[in-house]
Amino acid sequence: MFRDPEAKLRGPLPMRLFPAFKGGKHYFGSDYNLADKSQIRVDSVEDCTNECFCFPMSLLQFVDMKIAGYRHTHPGRAKVYGFVAARERFDPLRNYVYRCEIENCESVSMKRKTGVARLSLTGPARVISMTTRALIEFEIHARNEDESTGDDDLIIEGCTQLDRIFKSNSFVEHRRLYGERCALDIKYMALINAVEAKVEVTVLPPRQRQSWKCQHEAVCKDQRFQ
Repeated sequence: MFRDPEAKLRGPLPMRLFPAFKGGKHYFGSDYNLADKSQIRVDSVEDCTNECFCFPMSLLQFVDMKIAGYRHTHPGRAKVYGFVAARERFDPLRNYVYRCEIENCESVSMKRKTGVARLSLTGPARVISMTTRALIEFEIHARNEDESTGDDDLIIEGCTQLDRIFKSNSFVEHRRLYGERCALDIKYMALINAVEAKVEVTVLPPRQRQSWKCQHEAVCKDQRFQ
């Protein structure tokens, strides 16, 4: 299948989907402590002890995420809710990159022919470290925009492991996970020799902005940049 030159024409190359953790034994249960559903915190990042001259590391960043092949039988937009989270090996708590509660569903436009809808990713609480491997777990539901019908479906759930073994340079991957009712397309980057940085954005009142010659300014607090 992977050697078929027309495989890419059918969509992103598939990768193995593992079942969601429901308790008991799981293939990744002990490696990523799947029983703990706590969310990782920003303050769990250790303070830099070297005055921001941080050591480079390998990071994982998600670029795009879509539902594919979902048969939305009702007219109108689909309401999607659920979560997508990443887990690291050394600090295996959930780092959400997508999270919508049932009370705050995301209304998405679904392409009727392909069943494709893009999910609105959010920034993770902190960077996702991927020294060699990282786990992504997800649970996605969809319902009809007319909530009176009671249409409430789990369309895909599970987990899989991403790795960068035998790769020494940064790269981008676009893969597809096939579930029973639809597929999940994920596009991600593995960044080699990257560092974590925080950007503070301040919105000024209109009067203060007018006094600036440049209305957009980025400040890097680092001794190496003056």
